[in-house]
Amino acid sequence: MILFSFVDDEDTREYFEELYLKHRLSMFKLARSILPSDMDAEDAVHDVFYKIASKYISKILTITSEDDIRSYLLKAVRNT
Repeated sequence: MILFSFVDDEDTREYFEELYLKHRLSMFKLARSILPSDMDAEDAVHDVFYKIASKYISKILTITSEDDIRSYLLKAVRNT
């Protein structure tokens, strides 16, 4: 996936991949409840992960609570 190419460090790339695999479905379900199509919902989720990979990965790495990470991601997809 092209998103992983934005993350330089191998450990961070693995963390990002884990984050993506763990949260993409719940993010998609939330986006789909707001948006009119599956395609739009997928675009919203990918847009959030693109922004994280290209700009906000350092912020995500500072969040230690799994609940806080989930909340951050769901809020980001809702706002997107």
